[in-house]
Amino acid sequence: VQQQAIELSRYYQVQVVAACDKNPYLVYEHHQDGFPVKLICYPYWQKYFLTSLITYRILALPAIKRCYKRFQPDLIHIHDYRHIPELFWLKPWLNKLSVPKYLTLHNIRTHPERLKNNPRIGFYRWALKKTLTGWDHIFTVNSKIAKWVKQYNPASKVTIIGNAISEFADVGPQLIEPYKNILLADYFHLISIGNLFTEKGFSYLIEAIYLLKKEGLQVQLIIAGDGDRRKELENQVKTKNLNEEVIFLGRIENTLLRNILPLFDLFVLASYSETFGIVFLEAMFAGLPVIGIKEEGIYNLAEDGKQALFAEPKNSKDLAAKIKLLMMKPLLREEIAKAGQRLVQEKYMLKELIKRIIAVYEQK
Repeated sequence: VQQQAIELSRYYQVQVVAACDKNPYLVYEHHQDGFPVKLICYPYWQKYFLTSLITYRILALPAIKRCYKRFQPDLIHIHDYRHIPELFWLKPWLNKLSVPKYLTLHNIRTHPERLKNNPRIGFYRWALKKTLTGWDHIFTVNSKIAKWVKQYNPASKVTIIGNAISEFADVGPQLIEPYKNILLADYFHLISIGNLFTEKGFSYLIEAIYLLKKEGLQVQLIIAGDGDRRKELENQVKTKNLNEEVIFLGRIENTLLRNILPLFDLFVLASYSETFGIVFLEAMFAGLPVIGIKEEGIYNLAEDGKQALFAEPKNSKDLAAKIKLLMMKPLLREEIAKAGQRLVQEKYMLKELIKRIIAVYEQK
């Protein structure tokens, strides 16, 4: 979102208002990347998520209204990943405004399909229709979210925009060299990037490495990222005797991370709850073949078998089979890498994405 705002500021006067559900309550304004940014933090009772409906309404919404009154924008573009509490309160207020209103949905974590055993699922379902209707246009990052949105909107008002990346700076060999030294000689090197949460599927990927090792294949997995499942995953690595084959790097600054990607033979993300996964684009841009999960991430945006490979969700055997396929077939690996790189260069660079967004704006 930050990168999109920067690129849009080349064409428009931009103000960013960002609300986050964190303690303590805070309203802070500063200039960043050449335009004003207002940060609004609103606390809520962590044990009961729906208390955020109260605190957002009382603390965040009035501050947002004051920003609107002062800035008087010609259009409003909302970015969000859930419809409770933000869109629930924003939409009734936005309905009263005469300016065009656009929405980009990066996810819908509060979608009823993801809350199967929630006793308040009826409320979430009712609120979904209330929050997703009446927009001038809705952008989504993948086909799954677009399908949800089209239940309440004509297809002409919904665009799968995907995500996008920019060029990045060279950090120099002195910063890259330590990562070269981690890699085992004569091994096939994989990298996976993401928060170490359950739904990111790292346990299945580690199991896939174990299965490949049992076959006598020399595979090394490097994991960049951190999260509340790190200790559990480290224990899995220890139990499976994969201490040399699986290395945890922790979090790495993005520019440095993109510089070390070319050190690897393959990028794999086993997440079974991934709306897009911008790390796919970064890996493909770097010239790596990628493996993702069916129906998640960039699935339906990259052609399976030609621009990427996709494994079954929560299936270590299938993951291992896909990794082995690319290990054993270097020509296929090269073809997929080149096709994926072309796809990103042609469709998923930030400047091209912004042109598509502006084209929708200008229809008004």
